[in-house]
Amino acid sequence: MSDKGTSGEEKHDQSPSTVNPGRHLGSASVLARQHMRASLANKDYVELPVASGDSFLFETEVNCSNRLLIPTERAKQHFPRFNTSATKGSNEPNILHLTIPQTKEWHMPIIHYDDEDAFMFTRLWPQFVKFHNLKTSDKIRFYKPYPCLHTNHYVVAFDRSKGNVAQVPEFRSKNFLFQLKMTPGDVGHKRLFIHNDDVVSHFPLFYIPEKTRTVDIIKFTDAHNKDWYMDVMQYDSDFYVIIEGWDGFVKERNLKAMEVIKFYEPVQRSHMRHFLIECVKK
Repeated sequence: MSDKGTSGEEKHDQSPSTVNPGRHLGSASVLARQHMRASLANKDYVELPVASGDSFLFETEVNCSNRLLIPTERAKQHFPRFNTSATKGSNEPNILHLTIPQTKEWHMPIIHYDDEDAFMFTRLWPQFVKFHNLKTSDKIRFYKPYPCLHTNHYVVAFDRSKGNVAQVPEFRSKNFLFQLKMTPGDVGHKRLFIHNDDVVSHFPLFYIPEKTRTVDIIKFTDAHNKDWYMDVMQYDSDFYVIIEGWDGFVKERNLKAMEVIKFYEPVQRSHMRHFLIECVKK
């Protein structure tokens, strides 16, 4: 079932490959390597002179989230070929070719996320974060290499931060919506079924027509202040099912069968499909 909902995206996902691109990328890769060496040595970043041919574009911060979002206006300014019609479920997401000098190359699928007016780095993003050991508040710097291999080719460097203590969102009892006790299938099969009645009652603006196989996105913030963007679709007339993103949540929060998850309305929500999720451990 979930394979049908994500097949269009899966064919674009490509695992990273070990490369030694420095010989081919011009001076942008040299500057990026200098930034990476400084950050890996835990030194404060010092702006280095930009050599001829280098083209720094922008930097963005790693948020506590299973996805990376870049505002639409900024993305279209620096990634001019990005297509806003490449939304969730699209057969042709935008693909960024990202080179981390002398380390890895990634072919990163990007979709447009209307609810937050941003472009979203999707399925490969958690792998990217884990592989490069990125932490919340680290900076990602994008460069246009010269010469570049093609239009959507970019060089990436990291600026490591010391990190900040995450704030805990407010789980107010008056904002409680409903709860679910986890079954072995919920924690073992990479999906969570939610009864249609709960969706209609508590997520009233969230509606996917039955049998359309349409996949949409819902945002949950947990007690660690981490945002989880999860793919959801209507399974049948009785159930919705959360697929992509659920398995990562289960593993990171070590969720077990018979434990309970609770859903709340946020005190300050980013949009109408944003909710809080709390794990009640045994």
